[in-house]
Amino acid sequence: SHALVTLFLRRGADREAKDDRGRTALDHAEASRRATDGSDASLREQLRELLSVDPRKMLLVEAAARDDGAKVAALIAQGASPNECRRVHSSDGWHLELCTPLIAACAYDARRAATALLDAPGVRVDLANPAGLTPLMYAAHRGSSTMLLALLRAGAGRA
Repeated sequence: SHALVTLFLRRGADREAKDDRGRTALDHAEASRRATDGSDASLREQLRELLSVDPRKMLLVEAAARDDGAKVAALIAQGASPNECRRVHSSDGWHLELCTPLIAACAYDARRAATALLDAPGVRVDLANPAGLTPLMYAAHRGSSTMLLALLRAGAGRA
């Protein structure tokens, strides 16, 4: 089940481990997805996404900046903090100001990622970056009324 795989991954299970036929857990999830009759397709897709994302190789803030809501949800399910502060690298260089996943989502108008982050337990919607800027400020600067409304509904402060 999804909960059991999540528990194993949080406890450090090796996602690259292979069975006696050389197949990984992701290979099994893919085979299961192809064999499904459609009744459990959504659960199998979530399991495949969970196994395909390794928090040691992808930062939550990067997935948020790329608007990959499925990877954001998978990383959070594996224990990544929605409040972690990391820098983002783009073709323009390092962006220290975009240090939280929610700020990155708001700065790039990444709505799927923002939705996954706002659904995460313990997310701090008013967490500012080192410059004192909050997700709400980035959404306002971007002019995204959808993002502004979502943040306000989630309890973002207007001050």
